[in-house]
Amino acid sequence: MKAMKATLLTRLLLPLDNVQHIAKVVNVQATTDGISIVGSNRKCICLLNLTKDAFIDYTCTGASIGLDLNTFRNILQQMGPTMTILMSDTHITVESDNCCVEVNVNHCVLNSLSERVYDCVVHVPSKTFARVANLSGATVHISCRGDTVEFTSKGPHYSSSIVLDRVVKPSDIVLDVDTHYMSIIAKAVNKTAVLSMSPGSIRVECGCEGGHMVWHVSPHELEYL
Repeated sequence: MKAMKATLLTRLLLPLDNVQHIAKVVNVQATTDGISIVGSNRKCICLLNLTKDAFIDYTCTGASIGLDLNTFRNILQQMGPTMTILMSDTHITVESDNCCVEVNVNHCVLNSLSERVYDCVVHVPSKTFARVANLSGATVHISCRGDTVEFTSKGPHYSSSIVLDRVVKPSDIVLDVDTHYMSIIAKAVNKTAVLSMSPGSIRVECGCEGGHMVWHVSPHELEYL
């Protein structure tokens, strides 16, 4: 029988607050390497990955479920500093101190997050990323030219831009990203965000306690959702 048992610090799941801005239902997949939690909408996929080394105790033979994120977050608020999660393909139970809660689960349909090669890679410090996310306007225009990248937002009576020279993999790329998603991502970036870009697609990755978070954002509806 496929199953997972994990004991962890409750605070490791705080990044789920960020995922909630993307999706109401998430897919949870447990493997021998750790846990991946994926939420998505029509333009964005968000992944929280926690490695097995982040847990106090972790045993897994593989399991995957669908989970209502709002319900799960409410349960987390009842938990103490540490908790234990028991999961199979049909149920999930959360235990902490004298509290034990069984969570309703949904059928799990995992989104495709296959790796791809991007044309341009940029390292953006958290403070700079926050400034980019705060640019006025509905979209942020990103233009990569050689070793520099420019983030621009324009309106009827203004134009704001930020220029950065931290291009790791140079390539000429131009794309527009919804400011809404940039603002969501900025709240999770505490050190450096790695932006990987190709025409029509951007991938943002940053570290978090116990693992990392990844966002795939597209200006168009994702075809496989």
